[in-house]
Amino acid sequence: NMRRWLCNQGISIFTKSSFMDFHGEKDEAVSVEFSRQYYSKLKELKANVKYTEYLGIGHTSWDNVFVNTKLFPWLFTQIKK
Repeated sequence: NMRRWLCNQGISIFTKSSFMDFHGEKDEAVSVEFSRQYYSKLKELKANVKYTEYLGIGHTSWDNVFVNTKLFPWLFTQIKK
């Protein structure tokens, strides 16, 4: 399954890019545990990743993402490895 692949072999392809991951703590559509594990694994691999978990928020975490004042300044300072 895709989740197992990402958390094991496939995740290494994401170490060549910079990205942010956002997740709502109360998300019932996609388990927040997946993002937590994914983030931990990426940090082990020394990936340039930022993780933000919105407490009390469900699957609509994007509402918070687009008002996050750190997103765009961080995004536009990233360069391809």
